[in-house]
Order: sequence, then C-alpha cells, then structure tokens
Amino acid sequence: MRLNGLEDRIRTPLERLGDLLRGVRHEPRRLAGKQWSPLLYRRVNSDQDVGTGSSRRRSPRAGDRTVVSLGLLPENGRLYAEEVTSSGPRGVVGRVAEGEVLETHAAPIYLYKLTA
Repeated sequence: MRLNGLEDRIRTPLERLGDLLRGVRHEPRRLAGKQWSPLLYRRVNSDQDVGTGSSRRRSPRAGDRTVVSLGLLPENGRLYAEEVTSSGPRGVVGRVAEGEVLETHAAPIYLYKLTA
C-alpha cells in the first residue's frame, strides 16, 4: 500500500525466498503485518470533533492500541471511537499518549498510542 509517498508492504514469499538465497536481510517494517481497522473518532474538548483513522490493537490481552490519524489529536486527551472490524463495529475509548508526526509532502500523518 502506498499513501502520500509512504509505503508499508509485506514482502511476498517469493521475494523472501530470493532474499534468503542471495543472503540479503531486510529490517522488519514497523507497521507491516499488523491487522488494521478503520476508525471513526470523536475528540473531546477540541475545535474539530470528528475524524477518521486506522487502529491496531497490540495484542488481544493488552488494552493499548496504535492509532493512525490524518488529524491532530490532543495529547493526553480522551478519545471516543468506533472501530469497524470483520465481526462488526466495536466501541473504543482511551487516552491519547505518545504522539509522533510523520511528515509527508502533502500533509502530516499522526501516529499515537491509545491507552485504556
């Protein structure tokens, strides 16, 4: 997948086999191989109240999630969201923490940790 010049792609089995035979090693990509779900969120006490993004849960037992957004979220603010999964919509509530900005030529992409 390519978004604003950024790419996050898992190498195909044939590409991995070719790399193995040539002795080439690639660093694992941070976001590849994770299950992402669309997210519609509401920001509390913000000028912009509704936004969209993607969400990924770290593990089924952990409450922390990674959230990717095209809009700025208030640091340490509460986030109320609806995540769309293969089993249907699910409510997600958490506190925004550990923000990171990925600058692109078109617009920034925001990466956050959402804690329970």
